[in-house]
Amino acid sequence: MENHTNLIFNELFLSIERVGIEATIRQLKATQRVPKANLEAYIFEMVCTEFGVKKSQLLEASDKDLIKRNARIISSYLIYHYTPLNQRQVGELMDRSKGTINKHITEVENFTPKIKYQKELIAVIGRMETEIKEVKKKSN
Repeated sequence: MENHTNLIFNELFLSIERVGIEATIRQLKATQRVPKANLEAYIFEMVCTEFGVKKSQLLEASDKDLIKRNARIISSYLIYHYTPLNQRQVGELMDRSKGTINKHITEVENFTPKIKYQKELIAVIGRMETEIKEVKKKSN
């Protein structure tokens, strides 16, 4: 048993050296089984970790902080596209109106790589979508 544990730790350290700590953590999270009912919570956790915010901050009324706003619109987009919830239900979950959720989704869909900060957000969304797809595949 101890030999097996040492092997696992060696593999983990090799992974960290090869791809870095952040990518290793993302991969470890993606390999965990997430029940379908908790996918919304998983997306919230993933977005909050990526942007360094708390879930309660995503539900606040103010959009003045660009980091929180980006986290909020990306959460709306991912939850709408990767869960069975419709825009009204996402709005209820996010404490927003259906119209606001629609604006969030449209804004993300209209991101362009020609604008530097949007290019960075597109990359973040791409990584998150890959992770969500892996999690969904493993939970089936």
